[in-house]
Amino acid sequence: MSIVESLRPSSKQIVHMPNRRDVINVRGETVPLVFVHQLLGAPARSFDPCDGLVIVVEYNGRKFGLVVDELIGQLQVVMKSLEANYGRVNGIAGATILGDGRVAMIIDLAGIVRLASSLYMFFSSFWRLSSE
Repeated sequence: MSIVESLRPSSKQIVHMPNRRDVINVRGETVPLVFVHQLLGAPARSFDPCDGLVIVVEYNGRKFGLVVDELIGQLQVVMKSLEANYGRVNGIAGATILGDGRVAMIIDLAGIVRLASSLYMFFSSFWRLSSE
C-alpha cells in the first residue's frame, strides 16, 4: 500500500548532494534515496542507483526511494513474525516461505525509516527542510 511506483532511474535524475547522499528527481519532486543493502548489512551488486531499481514509497506523507538490486515480483503471502519466532530485527517485519522453499524477508517500512534516520543524518534533515 505504501509503494507509489518503481523505476529504473537515468543518471540525469540522480543528484549527488555535497554530504554524499543521493536524491532523485521524480517528476519535479526531490526524493531522498535509501540504499536498502546498507541499512540491512547485505552485499550489493552496485552502489549506482542507475544499475538497480528505485522503489518510491510514501510513509507519513513523505516520499523516499528505496534502492534495490531487483524486483522479483509481487506475491500474496502469509507472514510469520520474526520477533515471535527468532527475535527483533530492525527494518524487517517478518518472513515467508516461498513456493520453492526459499525464505523471503518482508520489510517494515517504519523500521526502514528509523534505520535510515539514524544512518543518514541527511535523511531526517531533508524531511525537516522539505516540510518547512
